[in-house]
Amino acid sequence: NCDQVEGERSLVNLLLQSEGHRSFAIVSGPPDSIISMQRTRGALDRLREGGITDVTQVTGDYGYKSGRRAVQDTIEIRGSVPDALICANDMMAFGVMDELRFHLELDVPGDVSVVGFDGVRAASWSSFDLATIAQPVESMTEAAVSMLIDRIDNRDLPPEKRLFSGVLRRGSTI
Repeated sequence: NCDQVEGERSLVNLLLQSEGHRSFAIVSGPPDSIISMQRTRGALDRLREGGITDVTQVTGDYGYKSGRRAVQDTIEIRGSVPDALICANDMMAFGVMDELRFHLELDVPGDVSVVGFDGVRAASWSSFDLATIAQPVESMTEAAVSMLIDRIDNRDLPPEKRLFSGVLRRGSTI
């Protein structure tokens, strides 16, 4: 697994280091997703540690359309657009960015900062250039295969978990 909590804390650190971010929204994934819960907890904990109390939470389904809808839900709840939106994955972040830019005619990152999580290839495209945590998929895959082979060779091995740090990709969305 990728360390979801620490990855989210890194993204929030990046936002807190930027000037002018005082109001935040978190666009979580589905409520039954462990990964979403971990990412949301990491973001909320780090924001509280940073003295941030103005945080709106909305839920998406990890899809692009739910990211667009999350912006409208956020405005409906809080009455305004926050300074920064923390998205549980890159696909929702793309939807958030497009809703902010094309529907609300706001500048990302001039008016609003957006971060995602996963490090999908499109995050580095110039049309998004998203700040995100890239999961070390290759290392995680190699570890999973190695663990599987070890268990085939020795069925008595105890359960094992391996946690990998994500890699912060500083896009221009902050």
